[in-house]
Amino acid sequence: EHGVTTELELQAMYEERMLGMLGPLKRRPVMWEDMFDSLPAGQGGLVPGTTVIEVWSNHDTVERALAAGFDTIVADDFYLDRQNPVGNLSTWFWEDSWVQMYAVRIDEVPPQPRDTAARVLGGEANMWS
Repeated sequence: EHGVTTELELQAMYEERMLGMLGPLKRRPVMWEDMFDSLPAGQGGLVPGTTVIEVWSNHDTVERALAAGFDTIVADDFYLDRQNPVGNLSTWFWEDSWVQMYAVRIDEVPPQPRDTAARVLGGEANMWS
């Protein structure tokens, strides 16, 4: 009925439908970086300046998303269930994890020029159990 033949097409159709619902509510969609890596801008709700990309894997993806015109949320430094949450620094039984997380400067992850620093909206702490 919709001509969808792949999982990616189905995901794109879903995201576009959600974006249509969020617009009138004056809300912005937040998408995991997987969609940013899988779809070209303009498809599946990926609209620079509208869609926010939440980056969970590495700082290079933050840089790529910013360069493509997207606002970002950084999550990769804040996984509460990871013993070494920041930069693979050594910890002992979670003792230093909070110290490391509080030391992260969102405006410096990665270092950004002034015109993109404001587009890193913040960080999110996640814990998977």
